[in-house]
Amino acid sequence: MRIAINGRFLLRPVTGVERYGHQLLGVVADVWPGSRVLLPRGGQVELPEGLVLHAGGGLKGHAWEQFTLPRLLQADELLLSPANTGPLVVHRQVLWLHDLFWRSAPDQLDARLARWYGWLIPRLANRVAALATVSDRTRDLIARSLAGAANGITVVPPFADVLPAGGVCPVEGPFVLSVGSLSARKQPDRLAEAFLRHVPAPWKLVFAGRTPGTLRQVGLPESERIIVLDKADDLMLGALMRSAACVAQVPLDEGFGLPVLEAIAAGSPVLTSDIPVFRERFGDLPCHVDPHDTDAIGSKLKALLTEGREAVRQRALAPQVLARHDRERMREALRDLLDPLLKGG
Repeated sequence: MRIAINGRFLLRPVTGVERYGHQLLGVVADVWPGSRVLLPRGGQVELPEGLVLHAGGGLKGHAWEQFTLPRLLQADELLLSPANTGPLVVHRQVLWLHDLFWRSAPDQLDARLARWYGWLIPRLANRVAALATVSDRTRDLIARSLAGAANGITVVPPFADVLPAGGVCPVEGPFVLSVGSLSARKQPDRLAEAFLRHVPAPWKLVFAGRTPGTLRQVGLPESERIIVLDKADDLMLGALMRSAACVAQVPLDEGFGLPVLEAIAAGSPVLTSDIPVFRERFGDLPCHVDPHDTDAIGSKLKALLTEGREAVRQRALAPQVLARHDRERMREALRDLLDPLLKGG
């Protein structure tokens, strides 16, 4: 049996789910060269060497995924759907669920999309050949929340991808960086309020990342010290990570938190929410803070910026965290997941 990959995520704005998908493509190209990536007709993307692009069908989005994608599959292919959804009629499929926020916080999604996910994902999760996710925390949530889906949930975590060097940092002066969408569950508004209340000029707070139209976006305080960069590519993001005094991520919940891992790989100190998945994946390295406490976020952020010993402490722990998230770990987990399915036919 061969591998085909549901590549619809490649045509969406890049968030953590899409960045994970790109990592997955690279590993599949190394281990199973010749695998096909399936896209709607007209989709043009750059793929790792060794993968084959196949575009077909005139539909787009979820309609393409449900009605056209199954017809593009060949009889000897196992479909990988790495971005939370896949075609309901394809049983020979591995589905990745990165989180369950469509269930825990449906008000943060477009109402029609929340209803669609609420109908589709529980049914799909119980029909596919196997489920995968990115952390033990999310695996346990899936097992508790989706009846019948407790068997065969494999954790395939992302690896610490070093962002490319050579980009130009677009921000002058000292700044704090936060990476991700401006959606409600990421709490950019609370972080901005905490920053403005506790961190004096000339410090700036930079938000880098796109917010898909399907997510409820929150407003930010008006201030010259708040900067939003919604079109940061990997080169710019790498420059921002290396230039930032620290990276601050204070979501209420996460499936993994890839920007935290990227910040650690870039050598940047991190301030994070004290939530289970961050404890699981990054241990005691980050400066943890209660994500509901605005003043605590601000005071800890100020201390991190002014007390050099915290940055030294974090950099000493970084090799241990990065060793648990190298590319080979993802490769091994993926082989453990897929080899039995590919041999089973």
